[in-house]
Amino acid sequence: MQSSDDGTQHIPKQPPTRDPEREFDWEKAYQFADGTLRLSELCFDTWKEDIYRKHKLKESPKGFPIDGRYPCAICDKHASEDEQYWCDEHGIKCQICQGAIDRGEIPPSVASDKESWYSAFDIEHSFDVKSKVVRRWVKEGVLKPRTIMSNGGQSVHLQLFLIEDHKDTLPPKSLLESRSMKEKMKDGQDGYYSQPWFCFVNPAEHLKDYKIIEHMQKLSENDWSTKHFKLSMVPAIPYLFYADPL
Repeated sequence: MQSSDDGTQHIPKQPPTRDPEREFDWEKAYQFADGTLRLSELCFDTWKEDIYRKHKLKESPKGFPIDGRYPCAICDKHASEDEQYWCDEHGIKCQICQGAIDRGEIPPSVASDKESWYSAFDIEHSFDVKSKVVRRWVKEGVLKPRTIMSNGGQSVHLQLFLIEDHKDTLPPKSLLESRSMKEKMKDGQDGYYSQPWFCFVNPAEHLKDYKIIEHMQKLSENDWSTKHFKLSMVPAIPYLFYADPL
């Protein structure tokens, strides 16, 4: 401790405490920079492909064949490496789905507008029913599928349920969107999870304008994928305490 000229005592400042968490980490900086570079290269390659296709479509507005492995815009499946895909204004399709479009079995817009149709899996997931229920509804005529066949018509490649074919039966997909929820985890961090739409609304009221609810109310306990939807048909459940987010 030192004394100044006026007799007061001067207390020297303590050096700042080192915080390892806030020190510059060259290794982390390098990893971040390397990851950013790789991502930018990937985005650049994708951008180049997109530009090439747009120019190609101007030359061939009806579409053109392309080689490579891409996810089909309709079925999401990858064909074999030696199989060609077809690209047009609606996206890239595998030969099987493109064939269904060429034959007029499905409209070409299903590739670019996935909100216009349900797959069988979408039906199961959206309404919390088992696959056997979807098959039963098809057999009973409740659902009218557009079926894409493969292997020379020997097997089903994909079934589509167009909303325009079910105007009085199936609701728009926007009515069945799940909701993200937040909760505190044990470590104090925020955790996020998704809850299905029927946990927040009265399904019978929410789908009152669509005939699908009538068929759902006839289902037995073994027809549901989980207990969630069955419970949500009972009045004393959480949807009574939430504003309808849909």
